[in-house]
Amino acid sequence: MKSLAAIVCLLALPMSPVFGAESCATPAQRTERVSKLIEMVDKLRSRIERVSPSDAKFIRDELEEALSQENKQRSSILFRNPFYHPLQVHDAVDKVVGHLSKAKDVSLKEQAIQVIEALGAFGSIVSSMSSYMDFDASRQERILNDNQRENISMQYTMLPYRLARFARCLTTELREP
Repeated sequence: MKSLAAIVCLLALPMSPVFGAESCATPAQRTERVSKLIEMVDKLRSRIERVSPSDAKFIRDELEEALSQENKQRSSILFRNPFYHPLQVHDAVDKVVGHLSKAKDVSLKEQAIQVIEALGAFGSIVSSMSSYMDFDASRQERILNDNQRENISMQYTMLPYRLARFARCLTTELREP
Protein backbone atom coordinates (compact mmCIF):
# COMPACT_ATOMS: atom_id res chain seq x y z
CA MET A 1 0.00 0.00 0.00
CA LYS A 2 2.92 2.34 0.73
CA SER A 3 4.20 1.71 -2.80
CA LEU A 4 0.87 2.65 -4.34
CA ALA A 5 0.72 5.84 -2.29
CA ALA A 6 4.28 6.69 -3.35
CA ILE A 7 3.42 6.21 -7.04
CA VAL A 8 0.36 8.43 -6.73
CA CYS A 9 2.48 11.11 -5.05
CA LEU A 10 5.15 10.86 -7.75
CA LEU A 11 2.64 11.18 -10.56
CA ALA A 12 1.22 14.29 -8.93
CA LEU A 13 4.62 16.00 -8.87
CA PRO A 14 5.38 18.60 -11.50
CA MET A 15 8.21 17.76 -13.84
CA SER A 16 11.51 18.75 -12.29
CA PRO A 17 15.14 17.71 -12.74
CA VAL A 18 14.93 15.60 -9.59
CA PHE A 19 12.09 13.51 -10.96
CA GLY A 20 13.22 12.88 -14.52
CA ALA A 21 12.43 16.00 -16.52
CA GLU A 22 16.01 16.45 -17.65
CA SER A 23 16.37 17.09 -21.34
CA CYS A 24 17.23 14.29 -23.71
CA ALA A 25 17.70 16.40 -26.82
CA THR A 26 21.38 15.55 -27.34
CA PRO A 27 23.15 12.20 -27.52
CA ALA A 28 25.33 13.23 -24.54
CA GLN A 29 22.25 13.97 -22.41
CA ARG A 30 20.66 10.66 -23.37
CA THR A 31 23.84 8.71 -22.63
CA GLU A 32 24.13 10.37 -19.24
CA ARG A 33 20.53 9.52 -18.36
CA VAL A 34 20.94 5.91 -19.49
CA SER A 35 24.07 5.60 -17.35
CA LYS A 36 22.26 7.01 -14.31
CA LEU A 37 19.33 4.65 -14.83
CA ILE A 38 21.66 1.65 -15.12
CA GLU A 39 23.36 2.68 -11.89
CA MET A 40 20.02 3.10 -10.10
CA VAL A 41 18.63 -0.24 -11.31
CA ASP A 42 21.83 -2.10 -10.52
CA LYS A 43 21.88 -0.59 -7.02
CA LEU A 44 18.60 -2.39 -6.23
CA ARG A 45 20.50 -5.65 -5.78
CA SER A 46 23.40 -4.28 -3.78
CA ARG A 47 22.07 -5.72 -0.50
CA ILE A 48 21.00 -9.06 -1.99
CA GLU A 49 23.36 -11.98 -1.53
CA ARG A 50 25.19 -13.16 -4.64
CA VAL A 51 24.68 -16.63 -6.09
CA SER A 52 27.62 -18.71 -7.27
CA PRO A 53 27.64 -19.61 -10.97
CA SER A 54 27.26 -23.32 -10.19
CA ASP A 55 24.24 -22.71 -7.91
CA ALA A 56 22.73 -20.37 -10.49
CA LYS A 57 23.14 -22.96 -13.26
CA PHE A 58 21.62 -25.68 -11.09
CA ILE A 59 18.60 -23.52 -10.17
CA ARG A 60 17.98 -22.38 -13.75
CA ASP A 61 18.31 -25.91 -15.14
CA GLU A 62 16.15 -27.42 -12.41
CA LEU A 63 13.48 -24.73 -12.86
CA GLU A 64 13.36 -25.34 -16.61
CA GLU A 65 13.00 -29.10 -16.05
CA ALA A 66 10.33 -28.70 -13.35
CA LEU A 67 8.30 -26.29 -15.49
CA SER A 68 8.58 -28.42 -18.63
CA GLN A 69 7.38 -31.45 -16.65
CA GLU A 70 4.73 -29.39 -14.85
CA ASN A 71 6.08 -30.99 -11.67
CA LYS A 72 4.74 -28.95 -8.73
CA GLN A 73 6.62 -30.94 -6.10
CA ARG A 74 9.93 -30.44 -7.87
CA SER A 75 9.17 -26.72 -8.24
CA SER A 76 8.20 -26.45 -4.60
CA ILE A 77 11.51 -27.95 -3.49
CA LEU A 78 13.36 -25.52 -5.75
CA PHE A 79 11.45 -22.51 -4.38
CA ARG A 80 12.74 -23.39 -0.91
CA ASN A 81 16.35 -23.34 -2.07
CA PRO A 82 18.01 -20.45 -0.19
CA PHE A 83 19.51 -19.14 -3.45
CA TYR A 84 16.35 -19.30 -5.57
CA HIS A 85 14.93 -15.90 -4.56
CA PRO A 86 18.23 -13.99 -4.69
CA LEU A 87 18.89 -15.45 -8.15
CA GLN A 88 15.48 -14.30 -9.38
CA VAL A 89 16.31 -10.74 -8.26
CA HIS A 90 19.72 -10.77 -9.94
CA ASP A 91 18.32 -12.24 -13.17
CA ALA A 92 15.53 -9.63 -13.27
CA VAL A 93 18.00 -6.78 -12.66
CA ASP A 94 20.34 -8.20 -15.33
CA LYS A 95 17.51 -8.20 -17.86
CA VAL A 96 16.61 -4.54 -17.24
CA VAL A 97 20.27 -3.47 -17.15
CA GLY A 98 20.80 -5.38 -20.41
CA HIS A 99 18.06 -3.43 -22.16
CA LEU A 100 19.38 -0.14 -20.81
CA SER A 101 22.94 -1.05 -21.84
CA LYS A 102 21.68 -1.64 -25.38
CA ALA A 103 20.27 1.91 -25.28
CA LYS A 104 23.76 3.42 -25.19
CA ASP A 105 25.27 4.85 -28.36
CA VAL A 106 22.46 3.81 -30.69
CA SER A 107 19.88 5.71 -32.70
CA LEU A 108 17.19 7.67 -30.91
CA LYS A 109 14.54 5.21 -32.09
CA GLU A 110 16.55 2.22 -30.80
CA GLN A 111 17.12 4.00 -27.48
CA ALA A 112 13.39 4.53 -27.09
CA ILE A 113 12.71 0.88 -27.92
CA GLN A 114 15.27 -0.39 -25.40
CA VAL A 115 14.05 1.95 -22.63
CA ILE A 116 10.48 0.78 -23.25
CA GLU A 117 11.71 -2.85 -23.16
CA ALA A 118 13.47 -2.10 -19.86
CA LEU A 119 10.29 -0.60 -18.47
CA GLY A 120 8.34 -3.68 -19.54
CA ALA A 121 10.90 -5.98 -17.91
CA PHE A 122 10.89 -3.93 -14.70
CA GLY A 123 7.80 -5.77 -13.47
CA SER A 124 10.01 -8.83 -12.96
CA ILE A 125 12.20 -6.83 -10.60
CA VAL A 126 9.19 -5.79 -8.54
CA SER A 127 7.85 -9.34 -8.43
CA SER A 128 11.17 -11.01 -7.64
CA MET A 129 12.15 -8.38 -5.08
CA SER A 130 8.81 -8.72 -3.33
CA SER A 131 9.20 -12.50 -3.23
CA TYR A 132 12.77 -12.12 -1.99
CA MET A 133 11.73 -9.77 0.82
CA ASP A 134 8.99 -12.19 1.90
CA PHE A 135 11.53 -15.03 1.83
CA ASP A 136 14.10 -12.97 3.72
CA ALA A 137 11.55 -11.98 6.39
CA SER A 138 10.85 -15.67 7.02
CA ARG A 139 14.52 -16.46 7.76
CA GLN A 140 15.85 -16.57 11.30
CA GLU A 141 18.77 -14.37 10.30
CA ARG A 142 17.49 -11.79 7.86
CA ILE A 143 19.76 -10.15 5.31
CA LEU A 144 17.72 -6.93 5.14
CA ASN A 145 16.74 -4.83 8.13
CA ASP A 146 13.49 -2.85 8.14
CA ASN A 147 15.19 0.36 6.98
CA GLN A 148 16.85 -1.40 4.04
CA ARG A 149 13.54 -3.03 3.07
CA GLU A 150 11.81 0.35 3.08
CA ASN A 151 14.63 1.93 1.07
CA ILE A 152 14.54 -0.82 -1.57
CA SER A 153 10.75 -0.59 -1.77
CA MET A 154 10.94 3.15 -2.39
CA GLN A 155 13.64 2.70 -5.03
CA TYR A 156 11.74 0.09 -7.00
CA THR A 157 8.63 2.22 -6.74
CA MET A 158 10.36 5.29 -8.20
CA LEU A 159 12.35 3.62 -10.97
CA PRO A 160 9.45 2.72 -13.29
CA TYR A 161 8.38 6.36 -13.09
CA ARG A 162 11.87 7.51 -14.08
CA LEU A 163 12.04 4.97 -16.91
CA ALA A 164 8.63 6.04 -18.20
CA ARG A 165 9.57 9.74 -18.07
CA PHE A 166 12.75 9.02 -20.00
CA ALA A 167 10.84 6.95 -22.57
CA ARG A 168 8.41 9.82 -22.95
CA CYS A 169 11.26 12.27 -23.40
CA LEU A 170 12.83 10.04 -26.06
CA THR A 171 9.60 9.64 -27.97
CA THR A 172 9.00 13.39 -27.99
CA GLU A 173 12.43 13.79 -29.61
CA LEU A 174 11.53 11.41 -32.43
CA ARG A 175 10.58 13.23 -35.60
CA GLU A 176 7.90 11.90 -37.90
CA PRO A 177 9.04 11.26 -41.48
